[in-house]
Amino acid sequence: MARTLPISARIPAEDAEFLAELKIEGAVTPSDKLRAIITQARQRAQGQDDFPASLQWMREVITPALNRVRDAEHRHGLHSELVTAVCEWLPQACAVVLSHRGAGAQEKQQLINLERALADRAFQLFEALLRLGVTEQAPCYDKDVISARLGPVLALAQVITSSRQV
Repeated sequence: MARTLPISARIPAEDAEFLAELKIEGAVTPSDKLRAIITQARQRAQGQDDFPASLQWMREVITPALNRVRDAEHRHGLHSELVTAVCEWLPQACAVVLSHRGAGAQEKQQLINLERALADRAFQLFEALLRLGVTEQAPCYDKDVISARLGPVLALAQVITSSRQV
């Protein structure tokens, strides 16, 4: 068993109230919760150069908000493919950045790799959103949310296409 050291700290009352109400699996007492928070912080710090660890952390960050969205969707009988696509994409994009910021991140090849990885993720999202524009009414809360924004994108695509043909 790891050696433990007693630590005493004074914290503001609102932080103590927050800690008391905080739900962490397997942690009941304030001491249990503080140990769990420190363990999570250590895992994040040690896993910064690791894409899977960063992705897991980002998913943990976004999951509570996404669960609230899904609950509201269920209550109102709604679903948005746009929200789904962005919420799936966002943790991946953040994990790419986090996993590239460790030792050697200033090296030229590391920067090139980061740029390529972010371009891959950005264009994956772009393609997913364009697919939602195939029909006039997208499977989103607002059926016109995609088609209303496609005009400028298609105009840019035409400019790019015509400039490359010259």
